[in-house]
Amino acid sequence: MVDPISVASGLMTVLSIIRKTIKLVEDLSSAPSEFTTTKQHLHSLSIVFESVKTDLINNNRSIINRPNNLRSAKRNELIRLVSTCDKSIQRIEKILKQYRTVGHSLWKAWRWSDKGRQEVASVEADLMFNTTVLNVYLSKEGLETMWKMEISIEAIKTLLEKIIAGSAGGYNTKTATPSGRRSPKKKAKHGSLPSAVLASLFISRLKAKVKEHRKLSFRPSKTSSVPKPLKRVRTIPVPSKRKSTLLSQYSERLKNDQARLGTFQYECYIVSGGQYAFGGPSIYPKARQIGRGQTQLAELVKVFEAAGAVDASSIDKGHRAAKDLVKSRNYGSKSRRKWEFAAGRIESISSSPHGTVRTRKVMIVIKRPKA
Repeated sequence: MVDPISVASGLMTVLSIIRKTIKLVEDLSSAPSEFTTTKQHLHSLSIVFESVKTDLINNNRSIINRPNNLRSAKRNELIRLVSTCDKSIQRIEKILKQYRTVGHSLWKAWRWSDKGRQEVASVEADLMFNTTVLNVYLSKEGLETMWKMEISIEAIKTLLEKIIAGSAGGYNTKTATPSGRRSPKKKAKHGSLPSAVLASLFISRLKAKVKEHRKLSFRPSKTSSVPKPLKRVRTIPVPSKRKSTLLSQYSERLKNDQARLGTFQYECYIVSGGQYAFGGPSIYPKARQIGRGQTQLAELVKVFEAAGAVDASSIDKGHRAAKDLVKSRNYGSKSRRKWEFAAGRIESISSSPHGTVRTRKVMIVIKRPKA
């Protein structure tokens, strides 16, 4: 039986870690440009933490506060995930303390040395990895924070590029003037069409968001002698001024990011599997896809690859889980665009209560050329 006092103490620890993260974000705001990437990843984690605080811990109707059989298990899982994030935060604090101790010039020389680059890459890989895993926990309760925004903004950017390209191709004329020059472009008859399409897209997405976050209305049901089946009630997001501010800042950063999506299409999965303690092959029968934007997945691959040289948690394409996932994604496909391994990282390794089976979870990113 779970001790309720220890669980309550664990939730207080979670709140203290969240407060520490907020302070660290403020401390890094005045740090030099070498901390820019780390600040961005920590800002993403702070958004997820804010959702944990407002939508789960301080929400009496959340899955960890409602009186049900899942409450203890969900609380323990949340405490474990946030404690894992705290290890990454402590590593960032250590690097920041080192910067303040040795001074900017010496620290900059260490930062761009082989050892410094490897250490920072490992910290950033940990940070992105733990942020993604914690958001998967939230997504199970319908509390996606950033990933839908990433995908929506990328879709809008892609649509805008297509509209601009179509407008340029549709209104350009090949008729030449007597002097040999091209005649000036004729003004489009429907010049406001791109704006109308964009406005329609924004309105439709806004309506979808409003419908998604609308509070449930409880109406008295008709009396019936047949018992209704039990349904799992998802956690309803709670309005938060700080969360809205953080999401607004994140949205601005995504809109101002001029990086193109590249030539690859990415997918990210968490693959669960196990192995008998006395030996035998590892089996990975279950894979859960993670929703993230293509730009963020490309960044995830870049960070994982940089940390792979020094980090024991990294895996390569020869890992059993990676081979099984790539094989299953390409199975039965007649397309020439085949999926291949991009990057991966082991999430956790644990043993069964009797110690006969070792279970593990692996995060894997795969890629294939775009059409």
